Formats: sequence, C-alpha cells, structure tokens
Amino acid sequence: MRSIRMLGLALVASMAVAGCGGDDDDPFGPGNMGNFDGNITGDVTASLNGNAAFSVYDDGGSDVFELILTSGSAAGPTHILTFVREGGRPGNGTYDDFAGAIFFDSGDDTYVFDGGTVTITSSGTGGVNGSINITATDGTNDITITGTFQSECLEDEEEGLTCG
Repeated sequence: MRSIRMLGLALVASMAVAGCGGDDDDPFGPGNMGNFDGNITGDVTASLNGNAAFSVYDDGGSDVFELILTSGSAAGPTHILTFVREGGRPGNGTYDDFAGAIFFDSGDDTYVFDGGTVTITSSGTGGVNGSINITATDGTNDITITGTFQSECLEDEEEGLTCG
C-alpha cells in the first residue's frame, strides 16, 4: 500500500512541478514549490536543480511525511526524488530512517535509497529546509546524492495532503 501511495504522490508531485492548473488558488499551480540544488556522484553523475515540496498524509492511522525534490524544467523534470518517513513532519535534526527512491526521466532507471541522512535545519507548516546525503542503488550501479532544499507545503484537502 505504501509503495502505491508513494508512486501516486510522486506523480502528483510531477504534475505540481509541471504547473498543472495554473490557477493562483490551485496548490498544484506555479509558485507553490520551493528550491532544490544537488549533485549525483558515483556510477552515474548529474547536477540537480529544481523544486522542493512536502506533505503529510494519513496512511491508515499513522501520519507519514513525504519530501519530494525534482530537477529539470517545470514542464519535464529529469529526476524525481521522493523521501517518506512515518511520524508526521519532522523537527530539526538529522534522520537516517527515511525510505525513498530517485526516478530518472527515462522511466527505466530507479535507484532505491540504501543509506545516508536527511538533515532538517528548519521545520514548520510553511516550509521544511535542510540537506541530503543519500546513497542509492539500482542493483548494479551505486550513486550518492547530496544537496540542499527549501521546500514548501503541497497541501490538497481532496488528496488528504496537509502541512502537518
């Protein structure tokens, strides 16, 4: 169930980044995303620059925090990173209990996080800021993803997404 919800939110995030709706009151419209800058090193390399958003949702009785970082143009992100952690929106601190993956634009490459940390330097309903230092694998290749983010809340009552 969680993987289906994660994939669904990743798709919602890609729509949000693409600016679907365009209405100023639409949570998926332009201007409702924060910033993300980072790098991929290892067997694959890339510079990452794009958007950051977070939401909290109820996964059958427990709150789950999801952080979504994208790279590339708003119309077509080249990378989507999705991080999930049970327990609602985290406070300031360094966490090593996030699950997640990075999806490449081709759709053929998915790297699952297998270690590292997410450091939260500021956490509130208006934004969650911090840095990542994550290792990931596709089963053959290994990468390290580092970067900083200033995320904004992606809130949507119909989808059950809150700011925590």
